Amino acid sequence: MTGITEMEEELCEAVFKDLGRTKNVTEITEILGLKAACKHDIDHVKSYSAEFTEHSELLLIPAKTIIRYEPLGVAAIYGSWNYPLMVVLKPLIQCITAGNCAILKPSEFAPETSKAVKNFVEKYLDNEAYAVIEGGVDVSVKLNAQKLDLICFTGSTFVGKIVAQAAAKNMIPCIMELGGKCPVIVDQDADIDFAAGKLAFAKFNNSGQTCVAPDYIFVHEKIIKQFVETMIVKLREMYGEKPTGSDQMGKMINEFHTKRVEELIQGAGGKIVAGGKVTKDIKYIEPTIILEPDLDSKLMEEEIFGPVLPLFPFT
Repeated sequence: MTGITEMEEELCEAVFKDLGRTKNVTEITEILGLKAACKHDIDHVKSYSAEFTEHSELLLIPAKTIIRYEPLGVAAIYGSWNYPLMVVLKPLIQCITAGNCAILKPSEFAPETSKAVKNFVEKYLDNEAYAVIEGGVDVSVKLNAQKLDLICFTGSTFVGKIVAQAAAKNMIPCIMELGGKCPVIVDQDADIDFAAGKLAFAKFNNSGQTCVAPDYIFVHEKIIKQFVETMIVKLREMYGEKPTGSDQMGKMINEFHTKRVEELIQGAGGKIVAGGKVTKDIKYIEPTIILEPDLDSKLMEEEIFGPVLPLFPFT
């Protein structure tokens, strides 16, 4: 157990170097989920591999019909940079449970975590069955061209289409978790304190770099003023007001995405009611709330993937 604990420390430290997230947040958002996935699969592995007898058609009697689940073979797992442990290691757990081999390709945008994941796999797993390859797009293209048995990809819709097109040439099945827009409605009878607290964490944790984070919120006009005020209080409680930001919130992954989100803020229109400041040299963007941004702005058309929350009143 000591070795595993030390490896957890190494993994969390790597995530901190890449995303500026504390060990505590990484434990909650990634490590605990991985441990739960391990326990769940260990508890259910016998039922997963069990054979099931089905009724045979009259025409086939005296034949016996059995459903038997078998491993697919070799799976390629493409990790994402925003949750660089959970997204690459959870599918690996499921591959192991199902009896498959796997090739892991962590995101090159989180190089420290990629290195730590490679060290983890090489140290604790059978290296003839499980491998980690590192690198950029060229490595992904090479891997995707292989005759794999399954591709598990997490990332943008744009890249997902490219992966799926390449996989189709070899008839490789794909499991994909892609981007999208996630709206939230807060009605006038909602518990404002509860809703604001939940949404402040859900949106701004990991500096807003979460696939299923709320992208925009509709708030009933009767409570929108109180809701905004409560959100600001919750943000101060969670992340403070330091100009260098909070380790609990983390930073943007790189300069490109910092500039991208800054441009979304600048071109959004509407009224900034909280935050708005961007400190590019440390890749920090204040938790930002924009009231009634332009509906045809890029902020509303694209995935935000940053700590910016559009807010709209409704009647």
